Amino acid sequence: MRRTSFSLTISEKFYLFILFYFLIQILLRVFLSDSFNLDETEEILWSQKFLWGYNAQPPLYNWCMICFFHIFGYTTFALSLFKNSLLVLGFVFFFKSCRLLLLNEELATVATLSFFLIPEIAWQSQTDRATSVILFSISILTFYVFLKLISTKKLRYYFLCGILFGLGLLSKYNYILFASSLLLSALTIPKFKKVILDRYIILTGIIAFLIILPHSIWFLTHIHEASGTTIGKLQIATHNRIIGMLKGYLSILEESVLFLSPLWLFYLIFIPSGYKDIIKNRVGNLGPCRLSKEIDRNDIANLLENLFFIVYISLIILVTFFRVTHFKSRWFCGFLFLFPVYFFIRLKKEDLKVRRVDWLKRSAIASSILVYILLFGRVYFASHLNKICRPNYPFSEMATILRKKQHFKAHQLVISNDQLIAGNFKVHLKANLAITPRTPALVDRHKYAQILLIWPKNKRVPDNILNLAKLYTNREIKDKKSSILVAPYKYTKRRKYVLNYLIIENN
Repeated sequence: MRRTSFSLTISEKFYLFILFYFLIQILLRVFLSDSFNLDETEEILWSQKFLWGYNAQPPLYNWCMICFFHIFGYTTFALSLFKNSLLVLGFVFFFKSCRLLLLNEELATVATLSFFLIPEIAWQSQTDRATSVILFSISILTFYVFLKLISTKKLRYYFLCGILFGLGLLSKYNYILFASSLLLSALTIPKFKKVILDRYIILTGIIAFLIILPHSIWFLTHIHEASGTTIGKLQIATHNRIIGMLKGYLSILEESVLFLSPLWLFYLIFIPSGYKDIIKNRVGNLGPCRLSKEIDRNDIANLLENLFFIVYISLIILVTFFRVTHFKSRWFCGFLFLFPVYFFIRLKKEDLKVRRVDWLKRSAIASSILVYILLFGRVYFASHLNKICRPNYPFSEMATILRKKQHFKAHQLVISNDQLIAGNFKVHLKANLAITPRTPALVDRHKYAQILLIWPKNKRVPDNILNLAKLYTNREIKDKKSSILVAPYKYTKRRKYVLNYLIIENN
């Protein structure tokens, strides 16, 4: 049947939906509030200076934001545009990967839309994630390029794999778990082993090494800064080893299920036979694999199973021998994004009921719309919900008060012991520099005419920001009386946000 000029293919409909969906996300973020959340303020603070490394997270996201802030200014638009562009990239290339592996475009669409049934991707990526988003997108790009590599064996894909391996390691350190597991799992499949052991793989390694070299040097010379908070989050057991191991194993299971919830439940409701196919390890019978005539979908299913096996064995080793007792669900984003394609690739053709698949797709779309409603409602109806979220904080209103009543000028210095406060006042006061005790690398030698010390409600000036202020002035500030800054939260008049501040004239 000939296609009319106004008809769209399934792929075109999917691309338009994804572009439109994330465009609305950008507009919603920009117009709902000009206050920045915690991860956003971290990017604002670190983007003030280019460094080869910053803290316990690799620097790629910071470097990208330096470019975006330079083009669009320190705005919610710049932050939202970059983050949602990453999400569009991830969704599009996951769809393209699924098209190469699954029976048809309809299944590829459903598998990709399944991400809207994973709150860590659909919800948390919009509310408070940064480096996890870039990990998600680069991992998907890596998987797609790797599929092209094993199917074509072309030099350009070895080159692209090297670039992505390097960028992945600069996006989040746990990317190495995904990349190494992908390579090791490929070595277990005879068809893919030849590709991995080809001489061109040396080129891949050289390119990746050159990309990560400058940051690696910084890492080795700043090992405490680069690993301190990460090790703390892992919670290393120091007392009863057996109990610690049990807690670690339970944490792996619990966080894996939590990451995939409620996706696994929707799969169970609409396509319950899919789990039977996985458990019985049947060969999928959904038609030929579009990836290559030499590769069938059972090869890819085995590749994914081996990848999951290697990843979880690695996590068990961390628990058993390194006494790690705690994991977080967002850390699983770098490999469990593959679960939807694995689930559908193992399905038998007779288990695919069009009506049930259609209802699964509708559920995913409904979930995506629900995200809009919740993002808007949690901010706009904060007073009715009796729960304040970060977009409700009145930082721009407070900055206006400081400029008008206290004559605080632009292009000065802001010091706070709170990252959220420092980042927001950096933008809304148009300060030249904003620092906290946790950003010592940002300290400069410039002399500022005014210094704003600002901190959460507490009459006494905190010692840690007092010590920072002394680097910029010789004046005695310890006994000076602080002032109170008060403004109602956005979209509510009943509750007010209170800060203490002190302005130092440094003429």
